[in-house]
Amino acid sequence: MSQPSARSSEATELVEAGLAGVDDPVGPKLGSPRDATGPTPPGLEPGGGSVADQPVPASRGGGRHSGLIRYIIRRLIIAVILVFGLTLVTFCLTNLVPGDPVAAALGQRAADNPATVAQFKAEYGLDKPLPEQYLTYLVKLLHGDLGQSAQTHRAITQDLAQAVPATAEIALGAIVASAIIGICFGAWSAYKRGKITDQV
Repeated sequence: MSQPSARSSEATELVEAGLAGVDDPVGPKLGSPRDATGPTPPGLEPGGGSVADQPVPASRGGGRHSGLIRYIIRRLIIAVILVFGLTLVTFCLTNLVPGDPVAAALGQRAADNPATVAQFKAEYGLDKPLPEQYLTYLVKLLHGDLGQSAQTHRAITQDLAQAVPATAEIALGAIVASAIIGICFGAWSAYKRGKITDQV
């Protein structure tokens, strides 16, 4: 019975000897940043103020908006270049097509008359150099002037105004019909999933 008591007294002496050199046996307080080990949390530095006083980092929304604006600007520049290239290719192909535009517009008899040919070329600017003709073509195109039809001898805008409604009606009907058929077949394929109708 004396052995456990002796061991208990020895353990107690060892604990007291180990804690003799410690000022605060409880250890550092958890709520005190001065006594805590490791880096001090932001906003709790001495004299640093509270967390609410710290500057808030800038949001990334502005960067996304600026990226979107740059993307739109690039697309607009590419669209302008494509339209310019399209007009240039169209103008070059029109001038490279074999045949006489005067004879095609006025007929062979009128094309045999030099005075009529000169008047026609002066009226439509065909007597000018090709670069000047192209610039004139661009200026008129920007103003909505598509020229005069060689068949109806009317403004092309008038012919388009008469033809566009019928074309739009046909296109709209085709779009609606294709949408209805596509939705029906898609729903049927989803209903018969894994069968032959889903593979067609």
